[in-house]
Amino acid sequence: MAEALASKERVRISRPTMTADIRLSGFEESVAETEICKTVALKRDTGITNVTVGPIRRMANGLCSTVVKCPLAVANVFTKKGKVALGWSSAKVVMLDKRPLQCFKYLEFEHTRATCRNEADRTGAYYRCGEDSHSARDCQVPVRCVVCLGKGLPHEHRIGGPSCKRCKQGKRDKAAEKERGEAAKSGEGTSKAKGKSSAKPKKILKVKV
Repeated sequence: MAEALASKERVRISRPTMTADIRLSGFEESVAETEICKTVALKRDTGITNVTVGPIRRMANGLCSTVVKCPLAVANVFTKKGKVALGWSSAKVVMLDKRPLQCFKYLEFEHTRATCRNEADRTGAYYRCGEDSHSARDCQVPVRCVVCLGKGLPHEHRIGGPSCKRCKQGKRDKAAEKERGEAAKSGEGTSKAKGKSSAKPKKILKVKV
């Protein structure tokens, strides 16, 4: 198909690829998003369109960090090396955990917008503070998880962060459901094995006195 459409204008051929998020941290503020994108895209001849660079944020030590989404194969190369040259310095590379299933209407986890039963609509709310009056890049509001806030739980963290109890609860519920399913299958197999027992009955010898 790519060869057939090679001469066509404004036609791009792509294929589904597994992606991953990597965090780059410790580089100077002079490094631009375009430079990061090109650096990542050069690995394994990955196209720039397959790389997404998140907002660059300043850390407490004055250096910067960002999150990059790229093909999994490229992420593995950077993660194995542990660092990448950016500008006049090098950045530390860490692979981020896979994000859990999340509803972008209510921002809660383990379900999607199509199956959401909540009346509230948080579409457009920023995951760091839960407000929609500003962009993620310009957020100066204290961190607040609106999901945990709505449940009366501690909420001084971003949605889905390491301290998010609603996110952890969703993972625990999913793991428990998986364990119950495996236990049910195991029990079913055991009962079938018992029903098909091929053990022969023992013979009782009678002794005459």
